[in-house]
Amino acid sequence: MITNLKPLFSKKHSFIEFKSELKSSICNAFAVEQEVRLTDFQLKEIGKLANSKYKSDDWNYGYSPSYQINRTLKLLDFETKISVSVNKGIISSVTMNNPNYHTLLLQLKEKLPGTKHNPHSIKKVLSEIITDASQEKLVKSILYQLF
Repeated sequence: MITNLKPLFSKKHSFIEFKSELKSSICNAFAVEQEVRLTDFQLKEIGKLANSKYKSDDWNYGYSPSYQINRTLKLLDFETKISVSVNKGIISSVTMNNPNYHTLLLQLKEKLPGTKHNPHSIKKVLSEIITDASQEKLVKSILYQLF
């Protein structure tokens, strides 16, 4: 299952708190008795592998199963239900309950399919649609809501 963790928590966690709780849960679940310290060489090799394979879009998005995101998109003074289908990391379709209500919604519906489902790629499409620099807050809001 792929999910956003934020809705699963009852309170807001800092990264440090989250990391500590995650470590504790894993250690408890797998009965870890001793923590192993890696050498500088081992850490360097792990870093090389992470950079060459695991930090690529193909690995992070291309090998993921197909999924669908269903949200209520809040746009200025309007809300619409949006459904984004993603296959092999690429947005395959966008449906909304009333895309013709707002020009921006219609453009999102037309231009997002074919885009990689990652923040950088979607922000690029949004910046092509929303060209007014004063609308950066709107771009960030839409981007946040699509993840």
